[in-house]
Amino acid sequence: MAVKKDARSRGCELLGDLGDHTIAVLRANTELPDDQVKSAARKIVDEMRASWGGQLIYFPKGKDLDIDERDRRMWDDFNGSNHAQLAKKYDLTLQGVYQRLRSIRQVIREEDQPDLFGN
Repeated sequence: MAVKKDARSRGCELLGDLGDHTIAVLRANTELPDDQVKSAARKIVDEMRASWGGQLIYFPKGKDLDIDERDRRMWDDFNGSNHAQLAKKYDLTLQGVYQRLRSIRQVIREEDQPDLFGN
């Protein structure tokens, strides 16, 4: 029984932590009154429980998301000839900058141009 109780307390801790983080984000980014912030946080926690309750969920650290954001900033900073400057700014090798810019260019091209063969 101790194992079930321990798992239950970790689950409650997770939901409480989710609520606390939601409250902190809403307070920092909105001007909602405190009662609305707490109510919204509770609704989010309840929605997560209803949607994902009982499932084993893995939360990734989001490295890919961070890299995507960095690459978009790099693309915005790119002027066509400042590869070395970008390498220094984003702590990448020159070859890494060329590779990232080539990948970004391909993604943008795919977004802008429809596939002629429907693939």
